[in-house]
Amino acid sequence: QHWQSYMLFFSAMRIKQRGFVTRIASGCSEKQKDEANEFHQEHIAVMSSRFRIHFTPKFSSIKGDDGQSKGDYKYFNKPFG
Repeated sequence: QHWQSYMLFFSAMRIKQRGFVTRIASGCSEKQKDEANEFHQEHIAVMSSRFRIHFTPKFSSIKGDDGQSKGDYKYFNKPFG
């Protein structure tokens, strides 16, 4: 997914996006957060100080009627949705 965020940020840089652009990464382990932060600092932050990364908890668990997690659907990784 790094290449996808890179292309989004690169496109924003090319068109001279004036506002902030934030990548939202959900459900990352500590190792994944460190890797994403490192990638962001090395490749994205150098393009603009307005390009950010934000980490959220995992929202992709599928819960049954009893409220217990029954599986995971990675494309459903958004709150309340």
